[in-house]
Amino acid sequence: MESYLNENFGDVKPKNSSEEALQRWRKLCWIVKNRKRRFRFTANLSKRFEAEAIRRSNQEKFRVAVLVSQAALQFIHGLNLSSEYEAPEEVKAAGFQICAEECGSIVEGHDLKKLKIHGGVENIAAKLSTSINDGGDDETPLQVKLNGVATIIGKVGLYFAVVTFAVLVQGLFSRKLQEGTPTETALLEFGLLLGGDFQAERQASKIVKVEPFNSAKKRMGVVIELPEGGFRVHSKGASEIVLAACDKVIDSKGDVVPLDEQLTNHLQNTIEQFASEALRTLCLAYMDIGTEFSVDSAIPLKGYTCIGIVGIKDPVRPGVKESVAICRSAGITVRMVTGDNINTAKAIAREIGILTDNGIAIEGPEFREKSEEELHELIPKIQVFNEISSREMEKINVLKGILKNHVFVAVLSCTVIFQIVIVEFLGTFASTCPLTWQQWFVSILFGFLGMPIAAALKLIPVGSS
Repeated sequence: MESYLNENFGDVKPKNSSEEALQRWRKLCWIVKNRKRRFRFTANLSKRFEAEAIRRSNQEKFRVAVLVSQAALQFIHGLNLSSEYEAPEEVKAAGFQICAEECGSIVEGHDLKKLKIHGGVENIAAKLSTSINDGGDDETPLQVKLNGVATIIGKVGLYFAVVTFAVLVQGLFSRKLQEGTPTETALLEFGLLLGGDFQAERQASKIVKVEPFNSAKKRMGVVIELPEGGFRVHSKGASEIVLAACDKVIDSKGDVVPLDEQLTNHLQNTIEQFASEALRTLCLAYMDIGTEFSVDSAIPLKGYTCIGIVGIKDPVRPGVKESVAICRSAGITVRMVTGDNINTAKAIAREIGILTDNGIAIEGPEFREKSEEELHELIPKIQVFNEISSREMEKINVLKGILKNHVFVAVLSCTVIFQIVIVEFLGTFASTCPLTWQQWFVSILFGFLGMPIAAALKLIPVGSS
């Protein structure tokens, strides 16, 4: 059979075979026993020729129909076409000799006959400008109305342009004044509301040194050179810390008086009142340091004069309270760790639903004084933890007591066992292959070397900017 096919059908190609070869192949298909599948993969040439003839006949009929319809439309269009055009009365009253509809029909229909009737493009342009050319300086009523409307639109546009420019200038000026952190921006706006002149103060003083806010000191300072000579230090930061560095205060009359116990208690009560209202408190202070100061000198830490205590509201972002409620409903315990005043933290935690009646809010120093037994009983109840940023993390051994936590030891042991089982016994299923004892040793060694390398890198000193 194979030799017969090669001898008689050797010229049959896999694709685009000739009609003669296809016909010979179709005649050979009588060998197939299954009559239903006999011609399944062979072309029906007679049907193919018949379909091609029908397609060509339909194409010819469609072409003739299109030509006849085009001739009929041209004939009807020629009957309706008049060699004379009369512009409407309202168009003539406006001073024109051709209407907009006529111009539109010529342009949209590409009507060359109408274009010739009107004398071409030049004549149409002349008809459109007749009122201007023939009327001299006199304007038609339509032109007068259009000129009036154009004047009004121009004045309105100019007004809006002036207003827009003024708003942009004001926005740029306000943004220039409010450069800095949100806290500094809020203090600046408060000073402007009190009648302060920011530009005058900035131009009259020269900034000599700036010490940015430090999470350990919880304060920042800036040294300026006064116009009359000498230097002055301004400081702001956490109320308890900056107030402790003050020995004088400005009273309600604007006089500088010693900071005695009564005034200290009054200021501390103000801080607690602000904090209980979920306000973040800041203490503002200054100190004159004479004329002996350079950029390399350190900013003093004591001897300031308290200007006042301010409370800043940090609004809770939308959706925080709802997110806390969703977490609680799912069985997740939500806790707050913050560096703000403990009363401020408690007020915000109550506002968003973290601190409950049975919950505990505790500060860092008090927490670290607890014994291990007290911590086991206290930690599950803690919902707000304060002053985490003031801890000296470098001096704390984070690995101390790690193996005394039974849950941690159990999780670590299960993890090791599962890793061994996956690698050694689940080869095809987990796409792994067993390791030799040398490979296990190298893998474990790399894992243990990670922590000492990280500790060594942490000892490398890094300069602060």
